[in-house]
Amino acid sequence: MNTKHITALVTFALTFAVSVTVAGFFQVKVNTSTAKQITQVLAQDIANGNVRTTKRCRKPANEQAAWTQDYVNASTSIETSGLPDDFQSAWKKHMEAWRRHSNFLNSVDSTDSDALEMDQFNTNEINRTWWEVLRVAGKHGAKIPAGAY
Repeated sequence: MNTKHITALVTFALTFAVSVTVAGFFQVKVNTSTAKQITQVLAQDIANGNVRTTKRCRKPANEQAAWTQDYVNASTSIETSGLPDDFQSAWKKHMEAWRRHSNFLNSVDSTDSDALEMDQFNTNEINRTWWEVLRVAGKHGAKIPAGAY
């Protein structure tokens, strides 16, 4: 090997090493502890929702309202302090959407089994805020549990 080839190899190796180092500075660092905590929040919320979903099958609005209120109370009590601000904000908006839906169900005729279908706005808002919770959770490296979609 001549000096020209050796110089080219050394230059390549140094350039590669510098680019790997610089790229590392721009990588988003994921806090695995935070990711695990967010995953636990999602899993608990999904478990709370599964209890509610298994009970709800075209039942009168007053029964739906009671189950929805139970879900809201259980999921609102999930501890999110210490988690990133953007996750807490998304979570709060999601719980507010559920609270509005619960209030709607508590205000309708207690024998109306079509109450959920009548409340399309709140249902859409619940779905929109849930997708935002999942987006922010993913941004922080959380694993999205089964049943989230």
